[in-house]
Amino acid sequence: MGTIVDRNYKEIEVVFGNAPAGTPEETKNACSNINWVRNDINEIKSQFIKLGFHLEEISRCEIYKVFGFDDFYEFCEANFHLSRSTVSRHINLFLRFCCRNAKCI
Repeated sequence: MGTIVDRNYKEIEVVFGNAPAGTPEETKNACSNINWVRNDINEIKSQFIKLGFHLEEISRCEIYKVFGFDDFYEFCEANFHLSRSTVSRHINLFLRFCCRNAKCI
């Protein structure tokens, strides 16, 4: 179902429906839009992992205590308006896909 479109422009795999209706120029322009969306999705994935890393570091290194908090999740709620479950999901995403044996400095 995937098709490589316009090899002279950029190779991009696109899934077409039953009857593609675009001209070659329209298809070329549409491929640019698809590339933008794919790049946006990849950036979002990267940012989620970065956020998880930073939150995990604040927790692991107990940085929240510098600001007078005894509880990491209370610190996140007060400063970032992130719930305990949201913080946990971001940290778990980082731990699952990117965790390295980092140490506090």
